[in-house]
Amino acid sequence: MTAPLVFATCKAYPRLDEDSRLVLAHLPAETQIAIWNDPTIDWMRYGGVIIRSIWDYHHHASAFSAWLDEREAEGTRLCNPAPMLRWNMNKTYLRDLERQGVPIVPTVWLGRGEVSDLRAIAQQQGWQEVVVKPIISASGENTWRLRHSDIAAFQPRLERLLTAYDLMVQPFIPEIIDEGEWSFIFFNGQYSHAVRKQPAPGEFRSQSERGGRVIFDQPTAAMIQQAQRMLQQFNKPHTYARVDVVNRDGQLLLMELELIEPELYLRADEEAPARFAQAIMQSLR
Repeated sequence: MTAPLVFATCKAYPRLDEDSRLVLAHLPAETQIAIWNDPTIDWMRYGGVIIRSIWDYHHHASAFSAWLDEREAEGTRLCNPAPMLRWNMNKTYLRDLERQGVPIVPTVWLGRGEVSDLRAIAQQQGWQEVVVKPIISASGENTWRLRHSDIAAFQPRLERLLTAYDLMVQPFIPEIIDEGEWSFIFFNGQYSHAVRKQPAPGEFRSQSERGGRVIFDQPTAAMIQQAQRMLQQFNKPHTYARVDVVNRDGQLLLMELELIEPELYLRADEEAPARFAQAIMQSLR
């Protein structure tokens, strides 16, 4: 490969996030970094574009989708591929995975402009607590946990949200507080490492922006096998993937399959940065 590689990031992280920078030492020295929506960048000059800390894309969903279209049309090689990223932007991909036999957190899907009674949904599903969030979001943004006593009062806000967003409603899973959320990291379909993410006291979202704590924990072999099966049922070539799950009585339920810009927690395993770099080079050969 003669043309240099480039990592795509966002304006808030012009030098990449700390985690992704660990990979640079294992890639060719001429590997560069560029802002994904910088109009001056000639992406065709690169031998491959590795999508990393583009952590503002959900605020510019249409622009990001158009950017993917442009890269695909000009033949730029992306890790992960453009069709996969486009599919993964919208959390309705979980419906596709459920049809393929992947166990997901139960979900009711609400379309923009739809008339929906949140209390009736909760009663019909037998849910005492619910979580409401947009189908295009990141970092727990615009995500609410509603206890039974809060659901009716939330109805006016739900109606306002449905004028602007497609939404998803799920039961609140208490195991997220008790055990936390597990993230399993895979490179080219092979398991690399995992972490457990614990929400801060009084919080239910495990993201670091919300005070969540990352624990470098070791999952059981049975858990790794379940996460691996989820990815096998997805069955699409990818350079990197993060499988986010909650453990309910020994069964893993998929919360997210992160294929666009997930933090990969490379610092959890000293060999992980080299494994990621190797996966990148293999994907671009």
